[in-house]
Amino acid sequence: MADVIRNERIITEFLPVIGGNLTRTLDIVIKNGVFQAKDVIVVQGTREINAPSAATATEADRIADGKARKSVRGTVSNTCEIITKYVSLTDTETALEKVRLAKEIEDAVLELKQDFNYHLWNGTRKDIDPRAMDSILRQIPTANKISKAKANFAKQDFVDAVLKASKAGIVTTVFGGYDTVSYLADVVKATQTSQQNSDMVNLDTNIIIVNGQKLEIVTDEAIPDNTLVLGNPKYLEFYLLNQLRQLELARTGRVVDYMVDMEATVLLRNPKNFVSINLTTA
Repeated sequence: MADVIRNERIITEFLPVIGGNLTRTLDIVIKNGVFQAKDVIVVQGTREINAPSAATATEADRIADGKARKSVRGTVSNTCEIITKYVSLTDTETALEKVRLAKEIEDAVLELKQDFNYHLWNGTRKDIDPRAMDSILRQIPTANKISKAKANFAKQDFVDAVLKASKAGIVTTVFGGYDTVSYLADVVKATQTSQQNSDMVNLDTNIIIVNGQKLEIVTDEAIPDNTLVLGNPKYLEFYLLNQLRQLELARTGRVVDYMVDMEATVLLRNPKNFVSINLTTA
């Protein structure tokens, strides 16, 4: 029978340190900060800016007329999801390699982040156990979801999508899988150089420039095929309900079991700043 040990160690500090090519979006989001969730469902106000006003009356006049310009905020929410990984080591393995546990935990953290990053683009919200968070794609408003036949997708379609997203904030990033980004480069008639192809659009290594506005390209293979996403990652916020931890679960004879887990979610605070482009092939 296993002897329960419960030796817990908080290792959240390793979240921004351990990463790879399958955690790219999550790594970008974590750079914005790690926020503390206060419930299993995180609710925050949107970070939307009111449209420019043509009013010329003084502030006092507007207040007197009941026309004070108010900031209207909606709310966004998402569910915290638990991601768990397990490690088992024998006494022999630990004796032969003194840092074996550290290496196994590091790999477990990387696998956990890869899973979370995948859910970040493919998750469907579920508020009952086992809880699951909504993906970034599902947090984008329907009005900002563009569907276009891949064969008919043109440079102007991409420019129009950038302009649409720009109405709600500065657009800094294009997300997509490698094949989809390569297709985009072909559509805008760009090469992987700094050569400018027109005054409107050109591609420079990992940057697309639209009307003088630079957009960084982030390739992430977790993003569904034939999907591009435009927006500003600063509006993506990472919330932890339970910290990333290493937990020694139990010993059974000469085998010790460990668990690495965290409970977290990501909120898109300015949904109107994000636009998705689905390139259909049917």
